Order: sequence, then structure tokens, then C-alpha cells
Amino acid sequence: AMEAVWMRANPLILKAQEMVARGVIGDVVSVHADFSIGLDFDPTHRLYDLANGGGALLDLGVYPMHFAWLFLGRPDTQQVLGTLSPTGSDSTVAIQWGYASGATAQLRCATTASTPGRATIAGTAGSIQAEPWFLNPERLVVTTREGESRIEGDGTEYGPQIEEVERCLREGLLESPLAPHADTIAVLQLIDRARANLGVRYPGEA
Repeated sequence: AMEAVWMRANPLILKAQEMVARGVIGDVVSVHADFSIGLDFDPTHRLYDLANGGGALLDLGVYPMHFAWLFLGRPDTQQVLGTLSPTGSDSTVAIQWGYASGATAQLRCATTASTPGRATIAGTAGSIQAEPWFLNPERLVVTTREGESRIEGDGTEYGPQIEEVERCLREGLLESPLAPHADTIAVLQLIDRARANLGVRYPGEA
């Protein structure tokens, strides 16, 4: 099994992870990521329908959270602000993760207005920006004390994720190291806590 967070198999995201691991931008001190779309309110739309798991967090917020997880790992604290739609689904959510190191992650998702969808990893010696859309970036903009450079991608979309699933099947793996079960469960637990903070309850939940 593998959660379909296709971003985690994207070659440019993997390149950003490799650069961070090599210390290209120093120690990571902050991550910013926002995945928001402008969607007219419709109580029957799946993003507003609680019976279908509606809400920005499960559909959109999972991506900024996974992005931050890749570069900072499990947070020590989580603070949540947001608003609810007329059906009670989460329509805007702003999350801050805090770490004992002093690092932070500012994450946002919403169904009320579209945003550019960029994401930035900032370190003590530079930064990496995934643009124009961090889920499937076309390029990385890397800024260090030596200047700015760009790493262009090939416009790939779902291909790398499909190839990773095929590889796991060939090798008899029960999970992909690119999207481990433990990460999936941990992020969902953080989403559940965020929903609880906002007062979002799905049918059948206490």
C-alpha cells in the first residue's frame, strides 16, 4: 500500500531533499507551503460534504503537511486557526508547526480563494523554492551566499509515482520508502487533531 501523495515521488522534490541533506542551504529553520483553491460553496460538492470526508484539510492540506514533514519531520507542537463552511467543513486552515530546534513550518489550505501554490524551504545558508506549484514543480530556485541558480524539471506528473509502485510490486515491498506507512499515519493523526481544534466532526464520529 502507498498513499497517493504523488509529490513525494517527484524528481525535483527528491532533489530538494538531497540538497537539504547535503547542507546546501544549511540547517532548515522554516518551511512555508500553501495549497488553496477558489471554490464556490455548494453543499453537495465533496469538499463541502462532511458525509464524503469534505474539508480543505483532507483534500488539500495533506500536501503542505507532507512537504514540511519531508524537510523538518514530526513537529513538537501544532497550532491551528481556521474557519468553517455552512456545512461545518473546514474551509480555511492555517497551521504552524513548532520544533525544539526553533524551526517552524507555516502551512495553509483553503477552498475559498486560490493561491500561487509555491513552497519555500529556508535554511541558515540559503533557501529552496519549488515553483510555480510545489505539488508538481517545474523548477527549483536555489539561493545561497554564492547567488541564485535554477534547476529545471521535465514537467513530469504522475509518472514517477506509477514507476515507484511498479518497482515496489516487482521487489515484493509492502510499502514504499518514498511514502512510508508511518508518515501517512502520523500526518493523518495531525490532521485529526487539527480538525478537532476547529470543531470539524464527520458523521459517525463522537
